Amino acid sequence: MAKSAFLPEGYPKSVSKDYLEYQIWDTVQALASSIIGALAGQAILIGVGVGDATASVLAATLIWLFKDGAGMVGRIVFAGRQGTSLDSQCKQWRIFADVLNDVAFFIELLSLHVPSLFTLIVCMSGVMRALVGMIGGATRAAITQHQALESNMADVAAKDGSQETLSNLLALFLNLILVSVVTGNLALIWLLFIILGPIHIYANWRAVRCLELTTFNRVRFNILVQDWLSRLDKKSDQVPRLLSVQEVNYLEPIISFFTQRRTIRLGCSFDSLLKAIRYCKPLPLMGVFSKERYILYCPEWKNSGYKRQHLTIYICIHSDATTEDIFKAMFHAEIICSLRHTSVVSRCRCLGVMIDICFGIYVQIHSGAICGHYSGDLIV
Repeated sequence: MAKSAFLPEGYPKSVSKDYLEYQIWDTVQALASSIIGALAGQAILIGVGVGDATASVLAATLIWLFKDGAGMVGRIVFAGRQGTSLDSQCKQWRIFADVLNDVAFFIELLSLHVPSLFTLIVCMSGVMRALVGMIGGATRAAITQHQALESNMADVAAKDGSQETLSNLLALFLNLILVSVVTGNLALIWLLFIILGPIHIYANWRAVRCLELTTFNRVRFNILVQDWLSRLDKKSDQVPRLLSVQEVNYLEPIISFFTQRRTIRLGCSFDSLLKAIRYCKPLPLMGVFSKERYILYCPEWKNSGYKRQHLTIYICIHSDATTEDIFKAMFHAEIICSLRHTSVVSRCRCLGVMIDICFGIYVQIHSGAICGHYSGDLIV
């Protein structure tokens, strides 16, 4: 009965290998977050005047409306600016959301000490909470899609909801005990926050770190390709081994977003491409890529300071391009980036030669990646 209520049908074969470990840590973080949330919620209620005979109902209502309104605006702005990266960087955004959640709890508790700034603090926490809810829901959907192996995404999501409800129910019983003990005791409230906050972050870190995503985002694709290229022996016919899914996910940075001395503008407009090649003739460039469904150009790669410069790579995608074409384009970009560290750059001044190099080894690495149990999907 318990298994059918909390685990997807067909478990463990119907879910990914990292499912159980992830759900355990996810339950721990949800429990810690619920307890901290109760402490912060008490601070908010005190701030709006609960228990204060002189408090105005109208003032409390207005504060609550300001809080909700600030959160709504924050959600709209954030979704417009960062919504497309929530899929590809679900690990990083998940950690960001949980840290932001604890920051929101912190400033809500801080409002007990600075009542004159209560409205500002509540609006700030409202924005943070709104972002946390949106990021959490979006990244959870991406993770559920990864965990569901047998077209059972709805079942996995439903059982995750059951597990979270059980965690919240347990937290409710603990909160009933804690709230009566900590009310009016600020030192104890802060002590619990100092203890539970790191537990919440650590549990989220472990949950995200155990994920073994089989899709490629730009970070994982870069790790896989650059490692493969670094071990490619030009004098040997032996093809180097590709990193496994586990190894690539282990090497993927979690705390800080992926940053390098390069910018790949995948899917840029044709106008942007023309502006980038304004000092060159566009027709020869289009002739080089006449048989491909993309056009790639890097303005800096011919310059003398190529190795030290920040690279901007423009990739214009044809409307009929397939996933394989996008893989080719990204792999081509990785080849250009890798040449900044080798002497080959002095010999490869022609994009035509570059394409020969790129396509000569692309088939090897692409087929090897699929055989290595990657899904073959690229989330950019």
